Amino acid sequence: MRALSLLSNLKIRTSLILVLAFFLFMVFTGAVLGVFSMHGNNRALTQVAQNQRAGALIGEAGSVLKFSGGEVIEAGSSGALSHEGRSPALVHSFPSLAGQA
Repeated sequence: MRALSLLSNLKIRTSLILVLAFFLFMVFTGAVLGVFSMHGNNRALTQVAQNQRAGALIGEAGSVLKFSGGEVIEAGSSGALSHEGRSPALVHSFPSLAGQA
């Protein structure tokens, strides 16, 4: 009963301040939830991109081996992969080069 009498005796200025304070609290709460949601989505998308890169690398390695005719691709003296002096990118892009000596 006493709480009811406190609400009925509020001035207009006090009730407006309370309503504005509540709205401000809700705006800040929504902003914090939005930032945490974006952070979580960013982490999830980073993981998806890493998984796709890994799959693409595996697929590309399979394509290079397929285009090289099953020959082993060795590391050259420069440390880059080579296929009888040709880069694997050329072998991948131009399969006709794979069989040429």
